[in-house]
Amino acid sequence: MPTAEELLSGKPRRHPDVAWRNWDGEVVILTPSGHDPEGPPEQRDGAEHDLNPVASRVWELCDGERNILQIARVLADEFEVDEQTAARDAAEFVLEMSRRKLIQI
Repeated sequence: MPTAEELLSGKPRRHPDVAWRNWDGEVVILTPSGHDPEGPPEQRDGAEHDLNPVASRVWELCDGERNILQIARVLADEFEVDEQTAARDAAEFVLEMSRRKLIQI
């Protein structure tokens, strides 16, 4: 689990083993069988993760080039929300996706 400092300063990137597509602004992530052997039983044989528009944008921005604060600035501009809220939401999403082994920090 990343520390708060690692989370804020790290440049999250999508895990290379997962396939994903953006359909009309919403991302669908497909994880291969065996991707997370410690995950819930229903996801051990592969899983589909459907993201809402904001989570989809965070996912797209997790390219290893930006840190959480840089991602938050993009979100604040595109979704007309303050940077603090955007940073909190982006950090929560990245942390959860890291737990699921979908994003690397």
